[in-house]
Amino acid sequence: MSSITENSDVIEIKVGGKELKAKKLNIGFLLGHFQKIVKDEKEADMYKVASNLEGTDKIDFLIRAFEIIPSGNDLTLLAGSKAECLDGKKEILFMSTKELNDGIESPDYFNELIKIDDIELLDTIINRISGIEEVKKNTKIKKKVKV
Repeated sequence: MSSITENSDVIEIKVGGKELKAKKLNIGFLLGHFQKIVKDEKEADMYKVASNLEGTDKIDFLIRAFEIIPSGNDLTLLAGSKAECLDGKKEILFMSTKELNDGIESPDYFNELIKIDDIELLDTIINRISGIEEVKKNTKIKKKVKV
């Protein structure tokens, strides 16, 4: 079972029966973090393919590959997808809780804690940590004012 208690920049969460403190993380920070992960993965894939090539084929491949590394809106969409998957959610939980709780060494800490029943509330927890809930709340208010 998961739950949330909020107090300024620290949120008390409960994941899989374990009570933890989590700090709020700026949405821009999270986006940059996941953009870096996407770029790093794409570059690692490029170099893996390039390692099987030699000479000018290798150079030509790397030049073309670097030209098509995602950027702008494409990179933002890929980063968002990365953050929304279960591993991305565990990464966000890890970044948010590692400094406030003992024993959290990696995102894998959450493997045993997150249960199928927690998935829906896990989205709510991630939205609170990232401030997405506030953005949604403010957007709804603006829509109501326009009507």
